[in-house]
Amino acid sequence: MRPRVQITIETKTLGDFFPFVLPLVDRVIRIGNGNSVKFWKDRWLNNQSLNVSQPVIYSIASDTDSSAAQNREGGIWAPRFRRNFQDWELNELFDFFRTLEGASMTSHLPDRLKWGNSEKGIYTVKEGYHKLCSSNDMIDQRPWILI
Repeated sequence: MRPRVQITIETKTLGDFFPFVLPLVDRVIRIGNGNSVKFWKDRWLNNQSLNVSQPVIYSIASDTDSSAAQNREGGIWAPRFRRNFQDWELNELFDFFRTLEGASMTSHLPDRLKWGNSEKGIYTVKEGYHKLCSSNDMIDQRPWILI
């Protein structure tokens, strides 16, 4: 039996992890304590970033690079905004908080980046190769040309 190797990569945020590979990866961010997840820019909630799903609310956010942990106080979501909301923006704000309502954090666990292409969520070279081949016919037919 071969020994199992686990690689731990520490980055400032999980979204910074191998930017040239991430477009190929069906990755899923599992939020733990929220320290490594960018609240507005990472796809951690409903597989979409909040700056894309909530553009009006994002435009009013005071710190668009804040972590998820920085947007919680006392176990509740408490993002900060640059100004008060206008009447016509309130429905967007209510939708935003309804979206956040289903998200929770686990303060004693770190955030994790899961590989969405495998059942166990663990990256293997085999899984990566199959994903790469499925997105590019040239690699599937003649991978040695790329070397």
